[in-house]
Amino acid sequence: MAYETLIVERDGPVMKVTLNRPDARNALSPQMLAELGQAFAQAREDEAVRVLVLIGAGGNFCAGGDFKGMQQSQAAQGGAMASTAASNRRFGAFLEQADAFPKALIALVEGACMGGGVGLVAVADWVIADSAAQIGTPEVTVGIVPAQITPFVVQRIGTAHARRLTAFGLRLTAQEAHRIGLVHEVAANHGEVLEMGAAAINQCLRCAPGAVAETKKLVRASARGAGHGARQRIAHVRGGAGGRCQGGHPCLSREAQAGVAEEDRAVVMTARAAASPRCHAGISRQAKYSGTRSRGTRAEFLILGPGSRADAQGWDDNHA
Repeated sequence: MAYETLIVERDGPVMKVTLNRPDARNALSPQMLAELGQAFAQAREDEAVRVLVLIGAGGNFCAGGDFKGMQQSQAAQGGAMASTAASNRRFGAFLEQADAFPKALIALVEGACMGGGVGLVAVADWVIADSAAQIGTPEVTVGIVPAQITPFVVQRIGTAHARRLTAFGLRLTAQEAHRIGLVHEVAANHGEVLEMGAAAINQCLRCAPGAVAETKKLVRASARGAGHGARQRIAHVRGGAGGRCQGGHPCLSREAQAGVAEEDRAVVMTARAAASPRCHAGISRQAKYSGTRSRGTRAEFLILGPGSRADAQGWDDNHA
């Protein structure tokens, strides 16, 4: 489909989504939110996509909500506050969608990352930030409660850090964001952000997609206090009536699944998922990237672009 506020690129199992409103520092307009939801749904439904990379155009990640756009929308509706409320609900729904995304989600952060941008960071699996990035939640300084992002920020960095960050409108350096766990890695400059992003992609692609999806479910359930029973059942079933997938790895048989409570099935890898071609042993050569840093990789070509080491040296099929 055609996108107006995003640039969506695809290279094999990697989808790169660029927030593309550089004049507005990639602020989240209603249209951008709708298109992000569509892009994530597209990536989720396409079994060949295994990694989604989120990045911003023009040297900024995301300046947060588009307040000017909200004001214009309110004016068009006679000043109705319902417009803002609906926009907030849409963003909250999208964050739920992104948090439940079953594939690897990598965020590359540069420049401004404010408000809603912090929400995007909080639901990403792997966040790499430029050392010059500024990350903050300034909503309360203009009288707005950061209601949509706060639950995800709390889940990411804990109550103590989240309270200080969200309630008092702090702006953090990348180093401070890394110290409290909001960011996973800090790069020295733009080029290093891209190189570290390529390395992160390669690491994600070494992992079995079904296992990644189910592990992410288990982590979410555990964070919400629902994971203990599921872990116990998984351990019991895998040690008992588990089957074998195509690569000879243990998995759950249909009979074993019958002993797992309905509420815990969301965090159990089923036999179908384990035995599918998406299992670690069944990943095709075409779906793999090289993890070798001494040669160019397709991941580096997608992230670094033409003229990069990957462009010059090419994808080495012998490393697949």
